Amino acid sequence: MGRLDVLLYGSLEIIETTSERNGYPANIKDAIIGFDTYEEAKQFADENGLQVQYFERRDGLQLWYRTGNNAYGEYEIGSEIYGENYSEYSSEEEYMYILNDLISSGVDDIEELEIIVRNAREIIDEIRNLGDDEVVITKEGYYYGTIKKHSMYYYHDTHHYAIGVI
Repeated sequence: MGRLDVLLYGSLEIIETTSERNGYPANIKDAIIGFDTYEEAKQFADENGLQVQYFERRDGLQLWYRTGNNAYGEYEIGSEIYGENYSEYSSEEEYMYILNDLISSGVDDIEELEIIVRNAREIIDEIRNLGDDEVVITKEGYYYGTIKKHSMYYYHDTHHYAIGVI
């Protein structure tokens, strides 16, 4: 399979990979990431005699690390990958339940209540605009971002994670 074959397949990206977790260049091999779904990656791999695997890269490193682990589906991403101060919401009712608990636990002054209401408005607006397979992530009660629940790529805390073929 040549590089032209990859370009004809869509918005795929050829990455250089190493066998070393620290990014040291050893046993360099090309891999391909950028598939929209696991099914696309699997079909491409089957057609070209390749395997679907996980790849990782830290910010600042040029080479991706080949984990050597085969992938059998997309990443299932939720608030748990971010840490204990993060939560996820996919419905307004779910968020309102938490918001009611927050308000009923006591508010010290009107300024604090205004902050809570302003923040709640932003989160509820984001929840109302969710697309298919998306969730809202909050950090310590504040809007953090909207993510796809299932994905072939994600980034967190200086780490890139991708599923591709090699």
